Amino acid sequence: MMDQYEILGALGKGSFGVVSKIKRKEDGRILVWKEICYENMQEKEKQLLVNEVNILQKLKHQNIVRYYDRIIDKPSSRLYIIMEHCSGGDLSQLIKKCRNERTYMDEEVIWRTLLQILSALQEIHNRKDGVILHRDIKPGNLFLDENKNIKLGDFGLAKILNESLYAHTFVGTPYYMSPEQIHGLKYNERSDVWSVGCLIYEMATLSPPFEATNQAQLTGKIQVGRYNPIPSQYSEHLSRVISLMINVDPKSRPNVNELLGYSFISFKVKERKLNIYYQGLKQMDEDLKIKEKKLAEIERDLQVKEQHLLLREQQINQREKLLLEKENFETQSRINIMNQQLQQQTQLQHQISNLSLNCNNSVNNCSNNGSNSINNHNSQQTHIQQQQQQQQQTFQPYQIKRTFTTPLPNFKLKSFVKSAQFPKKRIQKIKTVNFIFSNVARTKQTARKSTGAKVPRKHLGNKSSHSNKSFPSTQGLKKTHRFRPGTVALREIRRYQKSSELLIKKLPFQRLVREIAQEFKTDLRFQAAAIQALQEASEAYLVGLFEDTNLCAIHAKRVTIMVKDIQLARRIRGERA
Repeated sequence: MMDQYEILGALGKGSFGVVSKIKRKEDGRILVWKEICYENMQEKEKQLLVNEVNILQKLKHQNIVRYYDRIIDKPSSRLYIIMEHCSGGDLSQLIKKCRNERTYMDEEVIWRTLLQILSALQEIHNRKDGVILHRDIKPGNLFLDENKNIKLGDFGLAKILNESLYAHTFVGTPYYMSPEQIHGLKYNERSDVWSVGCLIYEMATLSPPFEATNQAQLTGKIQVGRYNPIPSQYSEHLSRVISLMINVDPKSRPNVNELLGYSFISFKVKERKLNIYYQGLKQMDEDLKIKEKKLAEIERDLQVKEQHLLLREQQINQREKLLLEKENFETQSRINIMNQQLQQQTQLQHQISNLSLNCNNSVNNCSNNGSNSINNHNSQQTHIQQQQQQQQQTFQPYQIKRTFTTPLPNFKLKSFVKSAQFPKKRIQKIKTVNFIFSNVARTKQTARKSTGAKVPRKHLGNKSSHSNKSFPSTQGLKKTHRFRPGTVALREIRRYQKSSELLIKKLPFQRLVREIAQEFKTDLRFQAAAIQALQEASEAYLVGLFEDTNLCAIHAKRVTIMVKDIQLARRIRGERA
């Protein structure tokens, strides 16, 4: 227990022991302990000492020195009483200072001291669990805090110690003991009132009311109760109160409650309460001002932080805008380059198509007779126009228009990717590209309309036997989600793979279609180009069945160009990565 405190130094020494200034290690609070040696006490006195200290710990009043704890050191037979530290000293030091300076105390200071002492005595004299008598009220037992408020301390110990240490107690003179107490008679709380009267008298005159050269002479003066009047500078009310308290007859002497009921003291009590209330309001006002000041500082700090956040947000927005502009510029540049390449390829294909048409026109014009030249010429022009319209329908150049985050309604990317069994994480990372390409799903009905021929029934094989592991399956998809162009191309290849009448050789064409399918399977970004190539390959295959040499050559050229485009785009993308 004692190791929880640190001794800072001794404050004084009395008959009971040493008073030391200590510091509590737990929170650093400055306290005081009084050391009492109980080695020479009887067991009953020791028990009374402990019990009374326990009572003192329960006293919590603004004008009573607060007791915190006690420590009993049995090996050394010592009791340590830990209590509040009063940094302003005691009342005896204040009286001594005025005596040395030869100045009287202000009457307001005396009244204030009297009211605070009476408030403390009222607390201990009117307790429900028993009356506590101080029995040793003197200037040395009245302490001052930092605000010059009175704190009553050291009460209760004189009665326990008066028998065993009586002779030692009277080394000094008992200036403040009541007549009944000094004669060993029975006494009550009015004895403390006598001591208060002697103390107030000393504050006014700077000397005790009864002085003598020996014990017998002092006892005689106290028994008579004669003293010199206080200086005339003090009011009649103060002199009257002192005479009431220093009354030899204990029955005529008022108690604390009767003194507080005295008109002038009652007025002073009310005035003191109002002053305390006013000081409390003043302190609250100061605290509110301090809080308002702190809140204003916090508000300014928040405003500064808000401005910093706004500036930071603006910087982030500007940075995002620059990044978006940069990304859009790079994307648009790539799109423009690819569109230019596609336009060049489209122009080249148109030139090839026009060249073949001009050759056919010149041959037909030379072989016709003169009589039928006009009719043949008109029919040839009609046939040329039909072929041009057919070419425009069968070939619409695909171009990259813009980046898009979702597929178009006419192309179900999610369903097709699901059927192709691609990893989901890879699909999420790939940007879907919106392509504009020709809708040229060439079936056998389209071939009939364009050429007027019919596909032999015998060439149509069993549907269940047509499969290709190199191309994704479309099972489980809705009808609108089927990948028609590629499926038609591979189906036609399987149907007519045994035909020997094809203008395009069997082995090169299958290798070409297999390469297109592999490009489509390994790279989703160029799926539209692969689809277009498969459509053109399917159309070229069907046209070859009906021995149209010109159309077959045109479509074969288109397929070759598209495959090169796919390979070029993949190579460019690989270099950039």
